[in-house]
Amino acid sequence: MQAGATLGRDAPRLEQRCTKVQPFYPCTLSQPHLPSPCGCPAVLQEFCARGSLLQAIDSGVLKLPNGAPNLPAILTAAQEIAGACLYLHRHDIVHGDLTPGNVLLATSSRDARRWVCKVGDFGLAQIIHPDATEIYSSCFGTLTHAAPELVVEGMLTKAADVFSFGVILLEMYSSKRVWRGYSFMQILSAISEGKLPFVIPADCPEALASLLHRCLHTDPMQRPTFDVVLAEVQAMLRGVPRAMGAGAPPQPTSVSVRGPSSPAGPQPAPKHESPFAQAAVTRAGSGPLITMSEPHA
Repeated sequence: MQAGATLGRDAPRLEQRCTKVQPFYPCTLSQPHLPSPCGCPAVLQEFCARGSLLQAIDSGVLKLPNGAPNLPAILTAAQEIAGACLYLHRHDIVHGDLTPGNVLLATSSRDARRWVCKVGDFGLAQIIHPDATEIYSSCFGTLTHAAPELVVEGMLTKAADVFSFGVILLEMYSSKRVWRGYSFMQILSAISEGKLPFVIPADCPEALASLLHRCLHTDPMQRPTFDVVLAEVQAMLRGVPRAMGAGAPPQPTSVSVRGPSSPAGPQPAPKHESPFAQAAVTRAGSGPLITMSEPHA
């Protein structure tokens, strides 16, 4: 069982079951009708009782009572996810399957949200040699959040995680899944043709819209690193008005990124035309399903 994958409402039942597990199983026993203790290694991780970020998005947890995006909560979650990914990238680990479903929520009494994000599910994680910038993979994880170059070319880089983060950030802000209503083949076709249904809402703050624009760029070289992403998210978090959330906005926390250093610095927004401009995904014999709009510069 994957730690944290159980819904929050199942936590008491799971804890009750765990107390009944036989604490000792003699490894020397051997009988055809007794389960063999095969000695396989197991990974035990922190139990995250609040479910996943996907559930939070679907249930409207990231909205204010008036329906507006809860910017402090969204940016705090973005800070936590970006900090975790930066730590991985500093150790030359690419997650490879970053989605809201793989971001678990752990209970926290010290946070105004009563939960904190924990990036999990490293089944497709890869180590990139420090001297390399990319590896090639036959697996692209969850299609809805996979970078175009990973889906089309099998090219996995740290920038692929940044793209996935951009999709998550857009879904947190809009409180909806960007590919809702699309079949697997429609999604695959749209990604292959570079027609992505990413609309940055008109009410999105300029700094956040700019970050989304760069993270979701179809050219991986134009995406910021997580050093830049984290710095920009923290700057936005410091500037969030108190009226945007309940009480004072949460303050950016220090993020441990011990490990090999990577170059960091501001990366300007791309000068050429946005990859989202005037694109549409269509069904055979029908009009456009979603038409793109030019995001903020």
